[in-house]
Amino acid sequence: MAEVLHAVEAAMFLVLAAGTEAPVVCRTPSPAVAECGVRGVAYLQADGTIILPGRIRVDRSRPDVIRMSNGVEGRRGATGWISFSNGLVVRREQGRWRFSGGLVCTATGADRGECR
Repeated sequence: MAEVLHAVEAAMFLVLAAGTEAPVVCRTPSPAVAECGVRGVAYLQADGTIILPGRIRVDRSRPDVIRMSNGVEGRRGATGWISFSNGLVVRREQGRWRFSGGLVCTATGADRGECR
C-alpha cells in the first residue's frame, strides 16, 4: 500500500465521491494528510485506505476496482477507463487523470494537486 497520500489523488477521490466534475485544489502538509479547501481534509490510514470528509472510506487495494463506503464503486474496463456507479468515468494518461466530461486532475507541485 502507498505510504503517501498525494494531493492529486485526494482531489480526484473528492470529485468521485461528490459525483460531479467540479474543480478542487489540494495540498499535502504531511505524507498522510491532504487539505482541500472548503472540500475538507483527506487522511491516509495505516491499512492504505483513505478517509474523505463525511467519513467516506476509499478502498483502492485492488488494481481493477475502487470502492467507497458511500456505495460508489469503480471498475476498470478493457480500454483503461474506470467507470463508476455514480456515472463518472476517469482514465489515467501521461501523468494525469482525465474525466470523460473534460475535468483533468494533475500534480501542480511536490505537495499540490488540482482537478480543473
